[in-house]
This record gives sequence, C-alpha cells and structure tokens, in this order.
Amino acid sequence: PRFAMRSYRSLRRAPTLLAVTLLLSCNGTTVPEPERGMFAGRWDGKLWIGDASAFLATGDPGEADDVLYVYGSRPRGAPLGYVDESLSANVAFTGPGVYSLGPEDVRFIELIGGDVIAAEYSGSGEPAGSLRITRYDGPGGVIEGELTFSATTRSEDASYGPTARLEDGKFRATVNVPELARSP
Repeated sequence: PRFAMRSYRSLRRAPTLLAVTLLLSCNGTTVPEPERGMFAGRWDGKLWIGDASAFLATGDPGEADDVLYVYGSRPRGAPLGYVDESLSANVAFTGPGVYSLGPEDVRFIELIGGDVIAAEYSGSGEPAGSLRITRYDGPGGVIEGELTFSATTRSEDASYGPTARLEDGKFRATVNVPELARSP
C-alpha cells in the first residue's frame, strides 16, 4: 500500500509537470530546426522565420577567394519584390568552420512594399558576430549553419529600435553558383 500511495501521488503531479514543461517549450521563442530552404532565429528577441538561400561566388584559381553569401527573407514563400525583411552575411569561404563577421559583413533590412528600404541595420562591434558552417555538400548541394550578429541603425523608422541582435540563427539552403560566361 505504501508503494501504491507514492505512485499515485507522483501520477497526480504528472499533468501539472507536463503543462509547465509544454508552456516553457512553446513560448514562441524556441527556434525550430530549419528544413531545406528555411532560416530560423530570434531577431531582437522575437522569433524570426523565413526563406533561406546561399550563393557562392567563385574566384579565379590563385587570384581571389570564394565568397559565400547567406540570405534570409520573410515572409516565407514571398516572391521577389514582396519581402518585408531580409538579412544577409558574407564571408571569404574555405569550407565548414567558424567565421568571424565584421560590421560590413552583415545586414538586416526592413522593407515597405518589398522594394522601399524603411530601415537598414549594419553590423555593430568587432566582431559583429559569427557564421558557423556545419555542413557543406559543395556547389548545388546543401549548406547548413548558424548565424548570430549585433547590429545598429540610424533610421528613425526602424521597427526594432536603434540596436538589435540576431540570436540562434539557423539555416539550411541549396548552394547556388552562377555560371560565368567566359570567352574562348
């Protein structure tokens, strides 16, 4: 009977414990793991989910570094010209690893009507943030990683105030590489 009584008391507390756990995990700030073509993070403490894309500009062998551009835009699925916000980071790319980002390497833009800039945030601090590439399958393949940065703006129309931060940014995208027209 004593064992049965303890088990019953534990079972009575289980719904309360489950409700508290669910409330804490579903508070709207938990950043989901991105599916292909998705960017997720917290901008200024608020959940930010959008489309992800990546572009690799390849340099000539021995002359220039490859440059990786990572983009996020929202709302998800919005056609070009109908994006409300976008963010970007660029680095001289050598493969998976951690890259330190300078103030000129990151941006966050608020748009009106998809093409009028209402506010532009630039990186703040040295370093302004970091880009961690956790998976890279080569040109045309999948790239995954994490992005964080701090930013400032001088725009009086900025929705997020003069300073904001991207935290827990995660992305999964296809690496696009342009075909360069070369003369024979």
